[in-house]
Amino acid sequence: MPYHDDDLLTTSELAQALRVNERTVRKWRNENTGPPVLWAGGVARYKWSEVQVWLRRREHPGGPEPGPAG
Repeated sequence: MPYHDDDLLTTSELAQALRVNERTVRKWRNENTGPPVLWAGGVARYKWSEVQVWLRRREHPGGPEPGPAG
């Protein structure tokens, strides 16, 4: 399913989008190494545009900060 920049994904949706196990997403969250998390009513949510920025940073570690998602 294609996501839009403002979409808020659940842990399960993020895991599916990245083709990883939900436990991996939780591990990233617990270790503070994953995409930024928003908490809504005690439920973790991930803004798709921020996930994309996080992915770009992982592609180019130590490089310049990526520009805004477009």
